[in-house]
This record gives sequence, structure tokens and C-alpha cells, in this order.
Amino acid sequence: MPIFVCGTTGTQGGALARALIAKGTTVHSLTRDPSSAKTAEMKALGVRFWPGSFDDRPALEAAIAGTSSIFLNFFPDFNDFAANRRQAELIMSVARAAGVDQVVYTSGFGAHEPERMGPAWDPSSLVAVFLKSKADIEADVRAAGFRYYTILRPGVFATNFIAPNVRQFGAFASTGVFDTAYRPDTKLPIITPATLGVFTAAAVLDPAGFHAKEIDYADEILTPEQIIAGLSRVSGKKLRTSYQTDVEIEATKAANPFVGGQVLTREIWRLVDWNKVRETGLPLSTFEAFLEEYRENVVATFAGVAE
Repeated sequence: MPIFVCGTTGTQGGALARALIAKGTTVHSLTRDPSSAKTAEMKALGVRFWPGSFDDRPALEAAIAGTSSIFLNFFPDFNDFAANRRQAELIMSVARAAGVDQVVYTSGFGAHEPERMGPAWDPSSLVAVFLKSKADIEADVRAAGFRYYTILRPGVFATNFIAPNVRQFGAFASTGVFDTAYRPDTKLPIITPATLGVFTAAAVLDPAGFHAKEIDYADEILTPEQIIAGLSRVSGKKLRTSYQTDVEIEATKAANPFVGGQVLTREIWRLVDWNKVRETGLPLSTFEAFLEEYRENVVATFAGVAE
């Protein structure tokens, strides 16, 4: 039966859609802009789109009808912190009414136990607001009454370091300077699109095997210097890191969720449960493999860097 996938034009939903289509599974999705290039790209791969948003019940009813599973995946709404939970509740309500058996939710590292993120955890921060939303959705998923549910918590996206996501790092793509609130010894649990697709597809296609499983997963642990070195090699540009001072961080993190997020994620590598990851028996990838697969994107991202 078809699978309803949120966000097929994004990193996670797109990775899942590609993995499912490669296995012969039909993918249903919504698009707010049927004429967009990304929608056209995914449609050409085989995704069936309905125009509408996650707040549009009739559109959701049409897209979810006849599916066996729903994949929940949301980008934070900086103008409406309650939006994601409201949308998740609506999608699950429609899915239950349609007789869908399974829900898979992709959450975030530490959403269920943020205190494990270390001394940088600040429950009053903007980042905490987004994590609480994810934790609330996790609780809703567990209690929703579906026959099967799975919660996946992926690490730091490898795609964050290329266009268009690289914009979260300010002028990095144009200056070649990775100005960051990380520290030289920060360990980042990197996850590639390939592995996102493998894990999410495995959960969706094996509801019983992944039922009630909650997995924090990544491909490998890398420092900022290792990441920048890889980007430099593939782009052919001399990229470098610049580590923000504590004073600089304090001046910006309250208003810039990306800075606050970097501070908070300095210790999240500790949250990866490698035993659970290995128990799945699923193959992992590497950042280097990602760079080779996305070589053209990497080169294009840093084409404007002088050196």
C-alpha cells in the first residue's frame, strides 16, 4: 500500500521517498507549491502530490486515503511555535479515521531527555521551545492508538553544510570561513541522506519489527575540523574555521536559534545509542561518501569563495 510522507521536498522526507520508490512503494505527499522545481523533481521520481498544507484537512484526507503508514516530519515554524504539534495531531487524526496502521515520527536528538545534553542545556532558551514541541509530539505519537509506532532521532544532517541549508552558518558559503559556536573538540553525530533513507524506509516497511522502537542514530562522529577538511578537499577551496568567543555567543544566541543550537549540540554525540543502531542490522554511510555523492553540490556551494 502507499505511504504518506511529510516533507518530500526536504531532506528527510525526500530521502525516505527516494528509498521507498526504489523499493517499488508508492509515496503520497502534500505540496504548498505545485509549480516549484523541487516538487517537479520529486514528482518526476514518482511521488504523487496533492496541493495543500499540513493544516488543510481536506487535502490531508485525500492524500492519506488508501495508505498504510504515515511519516511525520516537520520544520520548526519560527512564527508559530505550536504549529508542528497542531499539524501532527491533525495528520494523525485523519490517518486514524482512514484506518492507517502505523505512524513513524522523526524527532530530534535529546527531545525526550534534554537534560542529557550537558551543561549547555537551558530550558528557557528558544531551542528548548522547539525541543519541547518535538517531545510533545513524541508523547502524542505513543498515545495515538496506532497499531504500530516508531520514533527516530537523527543526528546532525550532512546536508547542513551545503546549499541551501548552509545559510544557517551565515556567510560561510561566500567567505569560506566557518564561523561557529562549536569548539575545536566538539564531536558531531553526522547523518547522511543515504542513511536517513535507509532507516526511515526500514521502519516504514517493517512496522512490527520497529514497533515501539525509539532510536537516536548517526553515521559517525566528526569534529568541525574534520568536516571542514572534507569540504575543502572536495570543493577545492581553502575553507577554515573561526570559533566564536563566549562573549560573541552570549550576544547572539538568544535571538539566533542556530547559534543556540550549536552550543546545545556540543555534547549530543553522547546520546547516540550505538548498540541500538547496530541491532537494526542496517548499513551506515560516511561523510566522505556523502561528499563524493554530492560533489557537484559541494563545488557549487563554495564556488564564490576566493581561494
